[in-house]
Amino acid sequence: MVLAFDNDKAGVTATVKCAEILMKNQIPFRVAQVINVKDVAEYCESGRNIMDVLCNASEGLKWYVRYIKPNKDFDCLTLEQRDEVIQRCRNFIKTVCSYTPASTIQEVLLQLKSYFPKEWFQTLCKEATKGLTEDEICEKLSKNTI
Repeated sequence: MVLAFDNDKAGVTATVKCAEILMKNQIPFRVAQVINVKDVAEYCESGRNIMDVLCNASEGLKWYVRYIKPNKDFDCLTLEQRDEVIQRCRNFIKTVCSYTPASTIQEVLLQLKSYFPKEWFQTLCKEATKGLTEDEICEKLSKNTI
């Protein structure tokens, strides 16, 4: 599946929501983005080939990691913003670790390594490598997401 929403704030929000649903349902996806135009339709109307966009679409998990990592340096975030970033990362890791190959998880974690302080990054790595708790397994089973 390839997601290709508009480049505005609403389009990014829609991409994030769809990405989260796809990840929770273990559906692989890619994210296509067009540059210097509003949307894919405008891109095609300008005479450019849509296959270029599709062939260059980002792998979904890697796109999502770039999204959850704010543009600001971590040290410049407020405590509330830091907590939000950490929680997003934790949720992301919990969602994808049960079905994503370890090599992909390692690549994704490496994208985050330079962003977080060392001790916070180590905590994320530990969470990525531990299994689900019994409560989490029961919750997933009750929601039919396992």
